[in-house]
Amino acid sequence: MAYRLVYEGRHKDKYRAEKGHVLVLAAKIGGEDVLVTRDEVKTYVNDPEFNYYFNVYQMVKLWGMPNGKGWAEEDKNVIEAITALELEAKALESEEVANAGKRTS
Repeated sequence: MAYRLVYEGRHKDKYRAEKGHVLVLAAKIGGEDVLVTRDEVKTYVNDPEFNYYFNVYQMVKLWGMPNGKGWAEEDKNVIEAITALELEAKALESEEVANAGKRTS
């Protein structure tokens, strides 16, 4: 969820109290609807755990696994976080391709 908000640039939205409860993201996670309003965005993207794993994910994308010995030698939490972020990135890419195809049809 936090990755999608960062990806869509919602973390840069200027917060205005009168717009606080405006819906900025509606998604399904595990078949359940998840709704995020503008005043909730910072809670998602400023979470220390998300930021740590997001930074690890970015470093892995640029430089490879931290220990340099492959996924089997990495911390389980790091692997799970990288997997979750990569799956979300792929889902976003897939949605963009699908939407681009609809626009050209």
